[in-house]
Amino acid sequence: MLMASAPSYLGPGAAVEVRCRFDGAWIPGFVVDHLRPDDSGNLSVCVRRVAEGDVLPSLFSAEEVRAVVEPIGKQVCTHQ
Repeated sequence: MLMASAPSYLGPGAAVEVRCRFDGAWIPGFVVDHLRPDDSGNLSVCVRRVAEGDVLPSLFSAEEVRAVVEPIGKQVCTHQ
């Protein structure tokens, strides 16, 4: 059984957002803990919550996890 190749942004320690299974919103504040194949050979992602350092008990598919992208409006102005 071959595991699907992981997108480059899914390396351990990478900052990611996770899709909420309740309403579909993207939730920030996670990092990839590790990857593993499921019984079908598909990629499963295990994430760790940054604030508490806890690994979530649920696994996510690669489609339910995305790389963190800083929005343009979040840039910090250093001019006074």
